Order: sequence, then structure tokens, then C-alpha cells
Amino acid sequence: MKCKQIEIMKIIKNYFWNHEYRHEMRTLKPSRKMDVYNVFLKFNLDPSESSDLHYQLICEVVGDYTIQGEDINQKQIRLQNSYI
Repeated sequence: MKCKQIEIMKIIKNYFWNHEYRHEMRTLKPSRKMDVYNVFLKFNLDPSESSDLHYQLICEVVGDYTIQGEDINQKQIRLQNSYI
């Protein structure tokens, strides 16, 4: 199982993400890239394509969303846990 994850991580690292979100994906931690990739597969989305759903799912995985009444620092903490 560990070998399969390593192979997938190599693919994800080198995978051509769509131009709309490619730069954001480059700065994500490898584990978050894998999470995004798995969510795309779960929703039958091609990582090389772009849509509102692609972007929404990336934001959900990364934690880039605002919760009503939330302290702004909580969002920053979520984002720090996702990016390199």
C-alpha cells in the first residue's frame, strides 16, 4: 500500500494541473495535493480541466473558506496547515 501511495504522489507532483489553479497547487503540501486529487477522482473530475466545482473542492480541502462568525485567525491557521 505504501508503494502505491508513493507512485501516486510522484504522479501528483508532476501532474499537469489546470492553469486556473496550477500555481495554488504547486505551493500545497504533498499530502494536500493527494487529498485534492482523490476528491477530484471521487467526483469524477479531470485535474487538467477547470470548473467552479474544481475550485470549490480545492477550497474545501485546503480550508480556504470563511465560517460565519469565525475569527480571521482561525482561517489563517487552517491555511498554514495546507501550504508549504
